Amino acid sequence: MFKIISNNKMSWLLNFILISFIFISQINPVLALSNEDGSDPSGFSQRYVIERAPWYDPTDCAGGGGSTGASGAAGGQELEGRKLPASEGGVATEATIDSAGKFTVNNVGEPVAFTKFAALGQEYRDYYITMRWPYVDWAWDGSGSNLNQSELDWYSNRQEPRRVTVTNPENGKSIVTVVLESGPGPSTGIAELNKKQQEKLWGAPRNDTPAGYQGRVGGLPPKAMEALGAKTWTDSGPDNGGGGSKLKFAWTQDQNAKPGPTTASAGSGAKTGKIYIIGDSITEDSGINRGLKDKLKADGYTDVKINSKASRALRDGGGNLDGIGVLKRDQSQWSDANTIVVELGTNGGIDAANIRKTVDTIKAGAPNASIYWVNVGANNSTRTTGGPIDTDKLDSILKENSSLGYKVIDWNSVVKQKPTLIVSDGLGVHPYTEEGRKAYVDTISKSLGGNANSEVGNTTCTCPTGVTDNGFSGNNNVEIAFNFFNGREGIDAVHAAAIVGNFMLESGGNVTVDPNSINDKSGAFGIAQWLGGRKTGLINFARERGKQPNDLQVQLEYTIFEVTQTGEKPRFQRFLKTTTVKDAAISWEVEFERSGGAAIRQRVNNSEKVSQLYGKNAPSSVVSSSNSTPTDCNNQVGGLGQGPDGFVFPLRTTKSQIKKGNSQGLVWCYTSQTNCHGVYPAADIGVPEGTEVVASIGGKVVNANPSCTKNCSVTIKGDDQYLYYYTHMGAGTTTVKIGDVVKAGQLLGKVGSSADAQNTSPHLHFDIYNKSYDRHPACSRENGCPTQGDMINPQPALIAAFNNLPE
Repeated sequence: MFKIISNNKMSWLLNFILISFIFISQINPVLALSNEDGSDPSGFSQRYVIERAPWYDPTDCAGGGGSTGASGAAGGQELEGRKLPASEGGVATEATIDSAGKFTVNNVGEPVAFTKFAALGQEYRDYYITMRWPYVDWAWDGSGSNLNQSELDWYSNRQEPRRVTVTNPENGKSIVTVVLESGPGPSTGIAELNKKQQEKLWGAPRNDTPAGYQGRVGGLPPKAMEALGAKTWTDSGPDNGGGGSKLKFAWTQDQNAKPGPTTASAGSGAKTGKIYIIGDSITEDSGINRGLKDKLKADGYTDVKINSKASRALRDGGGNLDGIGVLKRDQSQWSDANTIVVELGTNGGIDAANIRKTVDTIKAGAPNASIYWVNVGANNSTRTTGGPIDTDKLDSILKENSSLGYKVIDWNSVVKQKPTLIVSDGLGVHPYTEEGRKAYVDTISKSLGGNANSEVGNTTCTCPTGVTDNGFSGNNNVEIAFNFFNGREGIDAVHAAAIVGNFMLESGGNVTVDPNSINDKSGAFGIAQWLGGRKTGLINFARERGKQPNDLQVQLEYTIFEVTQTGEKPRFQRFLKTTTVKDAAISWEVEFERSGGAAIRQRVNNSEKVSQLYGKNAPSSVVSSSNSTPTDCNNQVGGLGQGPDGFVFPLRTTKSQIKKGNSQGLVWCYTSQTNCHGVYPAADIGVPEGTEVVASIGGKVVNANPSCTKNCSVTIKGDDQYLYYYTHMGAGTTTVKIGDVVKAGQLLGKVGSSADAQNTSPHLHFDIYNKSYDRHPACSRENGCPTQGDMINPQPALIAAFNNLPE
């Protein structure tokens, strides 16, 4: 008999039923928190996991390997601040269940934890997942204690179950599963000789998974196991004398996705093993770099290594910018790769001799690897540095030499079809728009045999960097939404502000517009919190366009569709008759949101703030009202911090990184209000090389050189008429030129070690001159600035913005 462990044992005994179980051959007990309707349970019940025989193997695939590893299984991708109980590990083969949410063992029907979800369809019953969901503390024997009702409600008090994507790295197959049950017990799947060690490792009841744990972390029914080609985890897994497949788990990005095999799994082109990419600034970009890693892992690669550096060319040599030389130097990093991708050519060197030398180097170090080469895509109409690039000639050279043993990935054709994928930075080759990054990642994935629309994790979370196409422009979701509505279907700036202000309250905590927002209790979804038939309309609208319903542009377009093409049209016409932001904000709530008048004052405040920021008379110096950036990118590449006066911290980073400083120990004085730079007021902020430098205040660029090799700096005459100076950026990373008008938070370059920072570690030097200056005078730490009495102490503004950086 299992016993419930609790701090208040008598209370538990009075309120919960202890159900004994019968040990049966190949059956192991697992705890379930259950009730007939799947919510507000009043008792714990035991459930059973049916173990297949050790030789059971639907696809005769090779087993996975190992345990959850020394790094631990605690925490996969987060969803609404909640981590998965494990990001990888072995599973049990669970029992099949019926439409009532019950499974039968020895003629005894036992309910799963959330029975109501089983009635939603056969696919929900065929593709459910068990894990030790952290709404209780799990003991070693599988019993639970310390029920957390709010956590339980997060899983159960919904119209649809939570979804988890499961991937088998051995074959690249993935499925979307639904949360219907809890378990398995920690002790299941542990070899007898290892039980004492693992029980000690598990320790007291806990709601996470300890590092080094070797037992099962979840369970899947037979059809799900078969779809993955996965084996049941036995005797602590293959590395400990047992068997099984080590699977990977992540919260599904689209929490309305259909349970079952993903599109990527259904294809036969999925790749496996290790992939190595050598490239230049394109794949060095943090958005593309992270997107490629996530996407290629979702496609089935078990190890993704990207070695990229801005300005790297296709040539031999001993430097880090000599691509062929880097391949030779770093052979140990790619000699075991199954696939190697060359992304070099934008900085010169594409000729027959260098191509042959590159291929020969790869074949000598990894003779069995598949080789791919990404050709050059350029938007010459935006290229002002170095003259036009003859991409067709470069493509022709690559294809003429492909008989050497590589395949060409045709990025050039993609850019030709849509030149706006390339950002206007003077170089004409960087796909640094949100759409450009996604297109680049998808082009690589598809060329390697993956699927651009595979539904695994958050593969393309990149922050908007400015103008995209179709009127979809802005530096954050609030501005994007405002710009989208303004001028469409009779909507002016007043009414656009009112719509967006309402959406901020509905989905973004009054600071942003979040297309992924879900109301845990009602199931309302998206920027407008659509529910019922209107939510179904959004989902169908997205599917008809081949997109996901949590796509921001889809939701904005659906809003227009609703108010012009459905029964909402008369309400929309009444809304347009309002003349002030306040009246329009109230009218949108009454006509469209229909919340019963909830939080009217906040809706009005939000709308008036949007109007001030982005309306006709709005200053160009504000990019965001909080560090809650557009698509939750803070967790990927840092975030923006903004002080109460609109001043933005000049680096996209985190508090923890600033406190840590760079690898050489240079730490900025983040607690001092007074100057700590030296003989003149300024700040040296130590950060890793490559950290993005952003504008603190909007204004006009008065000095910059995108092709600089030394003295890489940017000077901006701010909208407030002060002069802002940023320097020690990496060669070739500057993204603006003289005459550009920028907004606060806009990317200026990346921290490097340019010539004026010789003998110093990577850092950003930042200072401010008063309003009488249009050019920055020469300064030095030893001798100061000739007019340093006209300089402004930047510490108070920096610290105020620093305090609002993400942790």
